[in-house]
Amino acid sequence: MLTVFASLSALQIAAIAHVVGVVLGMGSAFVTDVLFPKFAKKGSFTKSDVVTIRTVSALVWAGVALIVITGGYMVAQDIEGHLASDKFLAKMTIVAVVVVNGAVFHFVHLPILERSAGRPFRQSAEFMRNRTYLAASGAISLVSWLAAFLLGSLRRGNYDYFNIIGWYAAILVIALLGSFFMKDRVFPHE
Repeated sequence: MLTVFASLSALQIAAIAHVVGVVLGMGSAFVTDVLFPKFAKKGSFTKSDVVTIRTVSALVWAGVALIVITGGYMVAQDIEGHLASDKFLAKMTIVAVVVVNGAVFHFVHLPILERSAGRPFRQSAEFMRNRTYLAASGAISLVSWLAAFLLGSLRRGNYDYFNIIGWYAAILVIALLGSFFMKDRVFPHE
């Protein structure tokens, strides 16, 4: 087994680590997307729920860090080729959305959850004001991680940046509309 790893190039090792980062980041994001409504069904988040969400969120960030480091190394091996690829540029646009959405969740939404932990949603005016954004963040996360994963999985082909981003935006709008209509079911206010 060690001889297999010894024969790998730095680029192959980076590619393997990149996949590990995707599995860790996307998998943890999906766990959060599943736990969030499960915890919310009770009408409030316990302190334990928030600790769990924060812990899983840290795993998302570990995955994102691994993706950025290994992805940066792989891009550096063929900068011109990557910058000439509409598929790559679309994927980077979507990864930027993942990072910005993750930062908003981590630095804005998590503190709101911590401050409202242990109280019914309707007793936290701050939570009630922000529940639409919390639901939207979950929709953005799910669609963006899946889109980036699918683009990373596609190999050869003639892809147009604006076509990819157009489809991504259309699916994102549908998911955001769904999150808007589902927020009252996920975060009951009565």
